[in-house]
Amino acid sequence: MLINCTVLHSHKACNISRTGGRVTTKQIAPLRRPHKANMGVPQQSDHVSASLFKAFENLYSSEDNPYGVINLGVAENSLMSDWMIRHLNEQFRLEAHHLHYESVTASNPFKSEDHLICGVGVTAVLEHLFYGICDKGDHALISQPYYPGFDKILEQRFGLIPIGFDILEPTNPVLVLEGLEKSFQDHSHLPIKAVILCNPHNPLGNEYRFQ
Repeated sequence: MLINCTVLHSHKACNISRTGGRVTTKQIAPLRRPHKANMGVPQQSDHVSASLFKAFENLYSSEDNPYGVINLGVAENSLMSDWMIRHLNEQFRLEAHHLHYESVTASNPFKSEDHLICGVGVTAVLEHLFYGICDKGDHALISQPYYPGFDKILEQRFGLIPIGFDILEPTNPVLVLEGLEKSFQDHSHLPIKAVILCNPHNPLGNEYRFQ
């Protein structure tokens, strides 16, 4: 019996072959990140990518690696998989209308024109917004820590400059507004055209109520 597979690890790739009881490995060409000029979307900085690769090499495990890294840099938490499955199974419910076609434009409860804006992802919607309200050299306030991809969207696509502002208690809406107002006043000499407030927050996950 011949088993052949490719294993990816950090910047190296190996072919592992097994014939009978014999296992052989052969290193193949090193993995190369695509050149930024060849990509159609903004890319993470080299520093962020290097940090992610380093974290993946030392992931936490309660049994095998209790002093490893719990990576908060990606929107995936394998440590909570069991809990999430139980929660989804308890909360998820199908009803009869889910089995039938509805309107071709949107679900009926969302038909009012002031309720729904469509776009091919949040990045595209933000790009449409920035294109309409901002000029090159303008600034945008954004609560930090924030998703580093915003730097690429703002700077590379439109020449905008992000200004991060701190929030002492991200779950307190009053302090969120106070932090925003303070940052706006501190930078009143700059052309600030936009405020970015993720809901839920990325990466903290805090939810901001409408009120």
